[in-house]
Amino acid sequence: MESDPAFGSGIFGQWTTDRFGLPAYLYTMDERTEPGAEWDPKVKPVSRLMWTQIGNERINAAAFNAGFVELFYSEAGTYWLNDYEPGECAFAGGFGWIEEDGRFFSTLLTHNPDAKILRRVFGMGYFEKELETGELRVRELVFAPRGDWPALVAEVTIENLSERERDLDWFEYWDLNPKELLGFVPPALLSQAAERKAFQMRFHAAQRLLAAESKKIWGPEGGFPPGPRLRDPELPSYFLAQVEGEVAGIGYDQARIFSGADGWIGDGAGLRGLELSEPNNRRWSAEALCLVLRSPAKLKPGEAKTLRFLFGYAKGKQPEAMVAAMRAAGADQIAATAALWREELPALSVPGSPWMDRELKWDYYATSSASLYDGYYQRHYVPQGGHYLYVAGTNGATRDVAAFAQSLIYYRPEQAREILEFIMRSQEPSGRLFYDLEGYGHRYLVPYRPSDLDLWLLNAVVEYVFATRDFDFLDLEVPFYPKEKRESGTVYEHLRRSFIHLKENVGIGKHGLVKLKFHDWNDEMVFLVCGPNPVDILLTARDGGSTMNSGMAAEILPRFAELAEMHGDAESAARARVWVEQLLPALQAQWRGRYFNRAYSAFGKEYGADYIHLESQIWPLLAGNVLTEEQTRILLEEIKTKLMDPSVLGMTISSTLAGQMFTKPGEQEEGGIWPAMNGPAMVALARYRPDWAWQQLKQNALAWHADLYPKIWFGIWGGPDAWNSAASARPGETWFVQNPLLALAAQEWPVMNTHAHSEWLWAAARIAGLNPTAQGYVIDPVIPGDFAFVSEIAKIESQGGWLRGSFRLRGEGRLCVTLREPRSAYTVMVDEKPVESVTQNDWISFDLPASKNQKITWQILPKP
Repeated sequence: MESDPAFGSGIFGQWTTDRFGLPAYLYTMDERTEPGAEWDPKVKPVSRLMWTQIGNERINAAAFNAGFVELFYSEAGTYWLNDYEPGECAFAGGFGWIEEDGRFFSTLLTHNPDAKILRRVFGMGYFEKELETGELRVRELVFAPRGDWPALVAEVTIENLSERERDLDWFEYWDLNPKELLGFVPPALLSQAAERKAFQMRFHAAQRLLAAESKKIWGPEGGFPPGPRLRDPELPSYFLAQVEGEVAGIGYDQARIFSGADGWIGDGAGLRGLELSEPNNRRWSAEALCLVLRSPAKLKPGEAKTLRFLFGYAKGKQPEAMVAAMRAAGADQIAATAALWREELPALSVPGSPWMDRELKWDYYATSSASLYDGYYQRHYVPQGGHYLYVAGTNGATRDVAAFAQSLIYYRPEQAREILEFIMRSQEPSGRLFYDLEGYGHRYLVPYRPSDLDLWLLNAVVEYVFATRDFDFLDLEVPFYPKEKRESGTVYEHLRRSFIHLKENVGIGKHGLVKLKFHDWNDEMVFLVCGPNPVDILLTARDGGSTMNSGMAAEILPRFAELAEMHGDAESAARARVWVEQLLPALQAQWRGRYFNRAYSAFGKEYGADYIHLESQIWPLLAGNVLTEEQTRILLEEIKTKLMDPSVLGMTISSTLAGQMFTKPGEQEEGGIWPAMNGPAMVALARYRPDWAWQQLKQNALAWHADLYPKIWFGIWGGPDAWNSAASARPGETWFVQNPLLALAAQEWPVMNTHAHSEWLWAAARIAGLNPTAQGYVIDPVIPGDFAFVSEIAKIESQGGWLRGSFRLRGEGRLCVTLREPRSAYTVMVDEKPVESVTQNDWISFDLPASKNQKITWQILPKP
C-alpha cells in the first residue's frame, strides 16, 4: 500500500528509520539458507551476494550482505583495492575474528554458517551487522566518513552477555588485492610488473598504524605522474590504524594467517601468534599481504567494549598524516557523519504517499555519495558507476556526469558546480569533450566519438546558473586539457567553445540535422541505423544525422543564447538563435505522422520511422517551438499508448519488441526502460499533462519497482542503468549480452548505477514546481493536492491550493517569480511584507531581492 511508509521493501527486509533518524534498509533475509536469496548474474554463476554503496566525497565502497566490504579507488586509474577472491585467500575485509580459549568465531558469514544474525542494516554511508555466539554479541559498523576522506571507519562493539568474566582477542582484518579495471581491456590482459605491486610493511606504534607502503616513483612520498598516462605505475599505500582500543599484535603475511587446507585460518595458529614486532624489510607482492590488528578485550559480565579502526589509502601523503587529520576532524565518529547527512537531506511530504520522502532522501544520498576524486583533474565528480565502471572499468560518459551535476543543482549546488568544473577541465581548447575517463588524464582508448557531449554540458551549466543565480561562476578561470599546456579560459569561454565545437566540428549533415558522428546518447546508434554495413558505418560517423541531437539543440541553444546575452556576448547569442532557426525546418521534416524518427545513416537509411523512440520526442516537447498544437496532442497520445500504457514501471524507450542481434525483446533499446531518458521525459510531460508526469514520477521510483518485483533485490535500494520491461522474458531485471565475442551485463552488477537515483531526484524538483529561467523561476507544481518540497536552495509548499516557499540562492540581484494566478483574490507577500505583482495571461509575476546564501520567503495569501 502506498500509504505504508515501508512501501517498496521487497522480500529481503524492510525500510525503516535508523537510530540516527535517517532512512535505512533493515536486511532480514538469511541468504545462507533461504532459497529466495539465489539470483542469476547471467555471465557468472548464480549468487547469493547482495550489496549496497557506501561512500563520501572521495571514495566508494561496496558492502555485501555476507559481511565483507570492498573499497574502490579512482585517483589515478580505477581499482578495487581489496577485491574479494576467496579462492585466492583474498576476503576483502570489513570483518574479523574473536578468539577465546583457543576457539575462533568469524563475522564473515560465508565462513560461519552457524552464527546467529541479529541485525544487518544498509544505511546512509554505512553497513552494520550484529551477530551473537557463545553468549557474546558483536556489532560491526563500517562507514564512509562524510567529507573528503580516503578511508573507511570500522567500529566493533563486543558485549559480554554471560555472567562470567571473558578474556578475548579481536582480530580486525582488511586485505590487499588491487584489481585494475580498464575499459575495453579484459582484466586477464592487465599484467602487472613486479615493482608495480611491491609493498613494504611498516608499523607506527604511537599511532597504532600498520601500513603497506607502495614503491614510490613520483617523489620521496610518492604522488602523481607528471602528465597523462594510461596506467600509473605507482599504487597508493594502504593502512589500517586503530583509533580506539589497544593493539597487542600485528599481522600481514597472508599465507601464515590463512594456513588451513581449505584456504581459511585452520586452527587459528597464524592469528594466535600475532605480536607487536617490527615488520621485516623485504618487499611483498600485494597478493601475499593483508592487514590484521590484534586487540585484547577483557569484559566483565554485561560489559561492552568498542574498538575503532581506519582502513584506507594514501597517495602522495604519509598514512600517519591522513590518520592524524581524520582523528582531529572527528571523522572516525559515526554520529558526526550521520549528523552531516541529516542536515543536508531534502524532504518531500505528500499525504497518502509517505514513501516518497524516503525515496527522495535515499536518491539524494545515493547520488551525492557516489562521488569520486580524480587526481589529474583535481576535482570531485559523480560517475555513472554500475557494471560499466565497477566491472568493465569504463568510466563514462561525460554526458552522464553532466546529467548528475544537473540533478544535484537543487540539492547540493556546490557539488554540482565542482562537477561542472571537472568536466570543463577535460575539455580541449577546440571545445571538444571526450567520452570517458581513462587512467591518469589519459584519453583515446575507448573508441566512442559521440556528437552530443557539448549539448549536455551547455544544458547543465545553463540550468545551474539560472537555478542558483551564480553568475560569478561564469567568470571562474578553468584550465583546458591538457593542463600541462597551461591554457585556460573562463567558464563562459568553455561554454562558448562548446557551442562553436557543436556548430563547426559536429555540424549539420546532409538531412539538415545535427550529425550523428560515432553515436549520440545511444552508444550503439550508428550500428543500429546502419546495420551490418561497414562502409555505411564508417561514412555515418562522418555524415549521419541525429534527430535526437537536433531536438536537443532546439531546446538547449535558445537558453544558452539567453545566458550569452546576459553575459554580454550578443554575437554568440545571435549565432545560436540563427543556427536553431536553420535546424527547425529539417527537424520538423522528421515528423512521421505521430512521432519523430530517430536518425539517418550516411547512405540515407532511416531509423525509427516505423515505431516511436522516446529519446527523439522529449526535446521537441521541451523546446516548445517545434510542434504544432495538433502535433503535440498526437505525440502525447502516442507516448501514452505506445510507451506508458504497456509498462507497469516507467515509460519504455521504444515501442518495438523485435529484438536485435545482441538485444532481446523488452530490453535495452528494444522496449527497455531507461531512467536517463525518463527523467527529462517526465519534465516534458509536466508541461502538457501534469497528471501523467505525476504518475510517471511514482512509476519510475525504486519503491514502485520493489513493490511490483519484490523478489528481485536490485531495485529496492539501488539499480542499473536500464530495466527490462513487462515484455521481457525477465521483467524487472536488467540486460545482458553474452556470445563468443562479448560478455557484458548490467545484470552482473545491477546496483550502484547513479542513473537509478539521479534522474528521479532531478525530476522531483522540477515536478515540485522549480522551473528556472533567465529571469528567475516559474513555479508551476504538478503534484496534486497539498505537499511540501524542501531542498538546499528552495522550498515550495501547497496548502489548500495556496503556494508559499523560499529561496536560498548563490547570487545577488532581482529574481522574477512567476506562477499561475489564483482563482480568487490574493495578496503576494515577500519576507512577510506585501508586494506588487503583474498579471498576464492567467500568470502573475513578482520580484524577489535575492542575496547570496540568504533565505528569502514568499507566499500567496487569500484576501480576507
